[in-house]
Amino acid sequence: MSYGNTDVFTKKVTGYTVYGTFDLSYHLGAEADYHSMTINTPNDFALTSFLIGPRYVWHYRRYDPYVKVQVGRGHAAIVDRNYTDGYIGPQPIPMSTFDVGFGGGVDVHFSHHLNVRGDFVYQDWTGFKQNGLTPYVATLGVAYRR
Repeated sequence: MSYGNTDVFTKKVTGYTVYGTFDLSYHLGAEADYHSMTINTPNDFALTSFLIGPRYVWHYRRYDPYVKVQVGRGHAAIVDRNYTDGYIGPQPIPMSTFDVGFGGGVDVHFSHHLNVRGDFVYQDWTGFKQNGLTPYVATLGVAYRR
């Protein structure tokens, strides 16, 4: 489950995150994240982003704290609930932009194939309006690892 701030409204949004990692060495790897903040949008403003980039991991017993820097694309949408059939899904607004994300977190090895992850990403959407958009996404979840 992901929890975030749109940087436009004070009410928070919720959604989900899907991620994948690939380790290049013991400490250095790559991570790709897809954030969809569309499940609960109290102000009818939803955000999605796809980010990819390097991450650095420290290993300490069953804990793997990490930091990451990512680039990608962010999309903003107005959720239209005014039709007779209720929710019809996110409606695009004329803004998709380059996105830079800075973050980190920790993977806790719960079992040989299961991780519990806490993750935080601060994003900077440089092309959004005049002042940009700087949402953040905090995620808590469970992941399968090989």
